[in-house]
Amino acid sequence: MPRMPIFVALAALAVQSGGAARADELAKPLFSFSGFGTVGMTRSSEVQADFTSTLLKPNGAGHTRRWSADVDSRLGGQITLNATPQLSAVLQVVSEQRDDNSYRPTVEWANVRYRATPDISLRAGRIAMPNFLVADYRKVSYAIPWVRTPIELYGLVPITNSDGVDATYRMHLGDVQNTVQASWGKTDVEAPGGGTVRVRHLGGLTNTTEYGFATLRLTYMRADIDIEMTRPLFDGFRQFGPLGAAIADRYDANGKRADFFAAGASYDPGTWFVMSEYGRIATHSYLGEQRAWYVSGGLRRGAWTPYLTYAAIKGLSPMSDPGLPVAALPPAMAPLAFGLNTGLNSLLRRQATQRNLTAGIRWDFMKNASLKFQYEHLRLDAGSGGFLINLQPGFRPGGSARVFSAVLDFVF
Repeated sequence: MPRMPIFVALAALAVQSGGAARADELAKPLFSFSGFGTVGMTRSSEVQADFTSTLLKPNGAGHTRRWSADVDSRLGGQITLNATPQLSAVLQVVSEQRDDNSYRPTVEWANVRYRATPDISLRAGRIAMPNFLVADYRKVSYAIPWVRTPIELYGLVPITNSDGVDATYRMHLGDVQNTVQASWGKTDVEAPGGGTVRVRHLGGLTNTTEYGFATLRLTYMRADIDIEMTRPLFDGFRQFGPLGAAIADRYDANGKRADFFAAGASYDPGTWFVMSEYGRIATHSYLGEQRAWYVSGGLRRGAWTPYLTYAAIKGLSPMSDPGLPVAALPPAMAPLAFGLNTGLNSLLRRQATQRNLTAGIRWDFMKNASLKFQYEHLRLDAGSGGFLINLQPGFRPGGSARVFSAVLDFVF
């Protein structure tokens, strides 16, 4: 009989998700503690930009440092309180590179859960966003087969939690288990370089179906976003009358609605796995509309798990706009209009479009610890910088980059 996959077992034991408790959970101790961490190094061949795991980080491997420990390294701990069979609480704190380049710990989860019945639960507080297949435990790198989740897809929604409420209902249909989760909340995200991204009215509906070794997850989320860093740019456009106001209304990311849909499936009988996800986001702003997907598979042979992943993200919105008619403006106003047009097109060109072929191997050399080695070949579409950050004057869009990563993952 094949053993239970490592990341499935850990997810069941170490992560608080939206599902209700089973009968064997009634004997849990009053307090429990678990921890996890990753120590990693990443190198990128592109020296005119930085490769990193999320756009919320200020730098990474390549230009800032040829080898960077900041891309994947983190340390986390989780305390769970089981007050009664119906009432529990969880606090998870994570230390990793932040937008200000510090490792100051942050509260990733802090919520209370009430189990109204064995199949109905309610939570309130800071809760993991269930938008992807491994969203509940994406920061527990030991629980996933790769060095990191595919940035092409998971970068569509880089925020990982929200402050609010959710409700979960689990149904049993023969051998099929179906879980529906509805959530509502808000969050604030500090962006590199200063400024806050405010996300309000964040509502979502997730349906997860499990049958044997197969899992299918569908998610829809919507939110109102407010990006204060770009407000001066679009306020400048509005000074140019109706045409400038029309440009600002089209691209301004303040008070705009964002819609996100994702579908993912996995099959994991233990000795091998295959999984794939697709996502699409429309922001109705300069952030544009994007779609992304990946497919990944691997074989487990004793302590070794070689794997392959192909991922892609495609921008679906224009990456340039003529903006204000500089030539038709009075000479005194032309320089300001030219600067506004340049700023707008700089934002539009940041729409990521890239493909990524990844090969890696995982070695579970001891209990609760693994080593992973991963090679990625990135190809950026013409005119795009992909998910690279800190683009330097010498950077040439539409090129390629080779990224090598080595990490030690552990849980305790």
